[in-house]
Amino acid sequence: MTFRQFAFNNVARNKRVYLGHFLSSTFAVIIFFTFGLIAYHPALKGNITELSQTMNSFGKGSFQVSQYIIYIFSIFFILYSVSSFLKKRKREFGIMMILGLSPRQFNKLVFYENIIIGTMATIIGIGMGLVFSKLILLVSASILTVEKGLPFYFPSKAIAITGIGFTVLFLIISFFTSKMIRVTKLVELIKSEEKPKSTPKASIFLSALAMLLIGAGYAVVFYFTMFAKEMSTQAVFTYIGMTVLLVCAGTYFFFTQLSVYTLKAVKGNERLFFKKTNILSVSELVYRIKDNAVTFFLVSVLSAVAFTAIGTSSAVGDVLINQLDTPYAIEYESYLGNTHEQGHIAVIENELKKQELPYTLVSYVGLTGNVQTIKASDYNKYAKQLGYKTVDIENPSETVAIKGSTAENNPNKGSKLTLHEGMEKVRIKQIVTNKYFGDFFPIYILADENFTALAEQIKKDGNGSLRIKNYYDFLVKDWKDTWSVAKKVAPEMKNRTGQQDYYVTFLSLQWNMIQQLNGIFSILTVLVGIVFFVFASSFLYFRLFTDLEKDQEKYRMLTKIGLGRKELSKVVTREMSVLFFLPFVIAMIHSSVAYLALQVLVERTAGSVTLADNFAVVLGSFFLFHLIYFFIMRKSYLTQLNKEIY
Repeated sequence: MTFRQFAFNNVARNKRVYLGHFLSSTFAVIIFFTFGLIAYHPALKGNITELSQTMNSFGKGSFQVSQYIIYIFSIFFILYSVSSFLKKRKREFGIMMILGLSPRQFNKLVFYENIIIGTMATIIGIGMGLVFSKLILLVSASILTVEKGLPFYFPSKAIAITGIGFTVLFLIISFFTSKMIRVTKLVELIKSEEKPKSTPKASIFLSALAMLLIGAGYAVVFYFTMFAKEMSTQAVFTYIGMTVLLVCAGTYFFFTQLSVYTLKAVKGNERLFFKKTNILSVSELVYRIKDNAVTFFLVSVLSAVAFTAIGTSSAVGDVLINQLDTPYAIEYESYLGNTHEQGHIAVIENELKKQELPYTLVSYVGLTGNVQTIKASDYNKYAKQLGYKTVDIENPSETVAIKGSTAENNPNKGSKLTLHEGMEKVRIKQIVTNKYFGDFFPIYILADENFTALAEQIKKDGNGSLRIKNYYDFLVKDWKDTWSVAKKVAPEMKNRTGQQDYYVTFLSLQWNMIQQLNGIFSILTVLVGIVFFVFASSFLYFRLFTDLEKDQEKYRMLTKIGLGRKELSKVVTREMSVLFFLPFVIAMIHSSVAYLALQVLVERTAGSVTLADNFAVVLGSFFLFHLIYFFIMRKSYLTQLNKEIY
């Protein structure tokens, strides 16, 4: 048997221990390959959409950044998992040293083992990616709303980058992990698992500090939700950063101190501690939580990041679509002096007629600046036609306000408004709602003579902040059908003069861009978030199965003094429930608080949008996955225990 065969047999013998590490590494390779598969697709030519260069740059940059995130995180994850396994095998390595294994051969053995696992993970990961590439491309084309779809192709570039990237990664990790264990003291290696553990200790001060830090972090969030609308952008990010630091620090002390202190307090309660099998569960949990405190902290933080990122992504589309709250399929705004105005309107109308799309044209004159105003006659011309009451402004010193989309910008009835410097204030007689004339800010309806006087005053003063604008708004019942019109007309109307004398917007193009932006966010956050969650779940797998032999010995002794199969299952289930669900529940609580802050940010920027449904679906989906994962691990763990005990 050659040395390489010996290394391969070592991996095969420890396949149960290395299985979680291997599957997680394979999954990381698959996700990394998926990003490359999409980003380098020849149909996209490196572009996510043909309509926006900004979106192209954002999409390509986001995919690349996500690949870097997965790659960098994979380095730390694999280092952590391999180091855990090597520490677990100290006794095995000690025996090998007694049998004549030299330090150089030891390093070579560890190097070969890691290379074997890494090579298999890379090959199988790329292979799985190729097998499901057609499905991945179909789903991605649908999510990114790519009109012609993404046909299958052989992703040689994605294969090369993934293969080279992860080969280098595993080579580097193999080199460093071979140096992680010092093999000079054989006795320490052999007796590493026999050393008695010291009694877990917890500080009441640090336990209280954990509650204080988490409470302070949550308090900052609630303060933020109350006063966010009055804060500057810099203050918003300051409060968010402060919350993250406080909650992360509090979570660390929660697992290292507070959880241990709580369990030791339970041990002090004789009535509770000596009830049935609690003496076994609580005693073991004290050591398990103390030993795995850092792992639980990482699992909580990573899971919270995954929940929040995916929840945010699922809400992005709703937020942006809410900002498209306009009834018009096409909007054309033209400032005074635009020589292309009538030609552009004629082009739009001709294309709509060619496509046989019935439309209603709403055109009026407005004054825009510190306030937006329109004539009462223009408003009344369309109000009744569109199903709204007309307004009557008999007194030129009065105005009617049309509500804006955000409550804080809307005026109060009876308040006075300055239209222009040097002109008398007008009193707000009435406040109405009209979605066809609505805007982010309120619009004021003026008596015709007052509007004309204001327009003349603006022309006379030459005030650049106030301008006369003509509005041409096209109502189309099935506005999504204007996609072909928009694709043809939009390039022709692109403003190339450098002067902002007109603007044209197509709802179908904006909707498509939002769908693509939401698709990019969904692909990035869901895939990266799932990778984070899988890695976090793998941490729990590592900690559970690396202690399996020790647990087998412990429960074998307990069965000799009367512990039955039913009691064993109950004790193990109780311990595993705490180990698996405590970090998960903490992550869900942190994410829920983060959603509160996010809801306020959304309302501040996009108006009234409820994100609760999106977040409930995300948390519910992850909980279901985690529950299934728990039952699979529980069954596997009990099977391994019972195999050695009974």
